[in-house]
Amino acid sequence: MRLGLAIWGRLLGRVTGRRFRMLWLKVNRSTSAVATLAEVGVLKPYIDCVLPLTETTFAMKRFGAAQHRGKIVIGVAE
Repeated sequence: MRLGLAIWGRLLGRVTGRRFRMLWLKVNRSTSAVATLAEVGVLKPYIDCVLPLTETTFAMKRFGAAQHRGKIVIGVAE
C-alpha cells in the first residue's frame, strides 16, 4: 500500500512539476482509551489559534518553530 502511494506520488510530481511528501503515523495502543476520555468530555483540546487555509504556510512554520501552545487549527470554508 505505502509503496504504491509513494510511486503514485513520484509520478504525479513529474506530471505536475510539484514535490509531494507523505507522512505515516502509527496508531498508539492507548488510542481507544484516549478517544473514550475525549467522548465523555474528560479531555478537551487546547486551541492555540484558528487560521484560514490561506495561512497554512504560516501555520506550518509556527508549528515547526514550536511557537504554539496547543493545537493549530486550519479552517476550511464549506
